[in-house]
Amino acid sequence: MTATAIDATQTRVAGKGHVLIAPKGSTVPADTTTAWDAAWQDLGFCDEKGVTLSKKDTKTAIKGWQAITPVRYILTDRDVHAMWVMEQWNKVTLALWSGEGPSAVGPNAAVSGEYKLTLSPSPSADERMLGIEWTDAEMVVTHRMYMGRGLITDTADLPITRTGLVTLGVTYQTMAIDASTPIATLLMKDPSMAP
Repeated sequence: MTATAIDATQTRVAGKGHVLIAPKGSTVPADTTTAWDAAWQDLGFCDEKGVTLSKKDTKTAIKGWQAITPVRYILTDRDVHAMWVMEQWNKVTLALWSGEGPSAVGPNAAVSGEYKLTLSPSPSADERMLGIEWTDAEMVVTHRMYMGRGLITDTADLPITRTGLVTLGVTYQTMAIDASTPIATLLMKDPSMAP
């Protein structure tokens, strides 16, 4: 059967998953079954929407004198980012949301057992690696994506209300490492990808 035929076994539902971060240069998984390296920290519960991955290529049209339609396109931008909402509050998730670096949350010297986060007027870039894993339990397919370099470029407002969780929504933007290293890699043990 070809990949273009109607085949329900090729549909995917990300029934459960994980979002992980790691310092730049950490070891990435070689496959979909080996455990993530100890440098990777699981960010815990995310809201029910999971993760939204976005890839957008911007192309500029080049027109010619002799044609009213473009004669070619030039790729001028590639944007790959991920958005998700963290439901757990701890020193890892709050530090990531803050953009202040891994050690952003520390003891409050004034009171024992209390902690604090301070937001700097001029923070440095908090670059990290991002890992996303999701599994379709019914089809028994796991996907793993990792991004080698990036940072949180946008944060959602904190919803501090009487009737819901106070969540930490973030957008992670990939960045180039060099001219040839992939900005993102997707691993999958998926029979529908076989030739």
